[in-house]
Amino acid sequence: METITKSENKFLKWIKTSITVRMITVGILTLVLLIPLNYIQSLYGVLL
Repeated sequence: METITKSENKFLKWIKTSITVRMITVGILTLVLLIPLNYIQSLYGVLL
């Protein structure tokens, strides 16, 4: 059991310190936030 805990801790530490994981997270958040922005822009176009 102790080796599983060590490998889990190593994986969690890698996720916390990895620049690649941070870049992917920022990219996903950007894409998710573009959906409401596009929706608002289309509503604005309809109102004009």
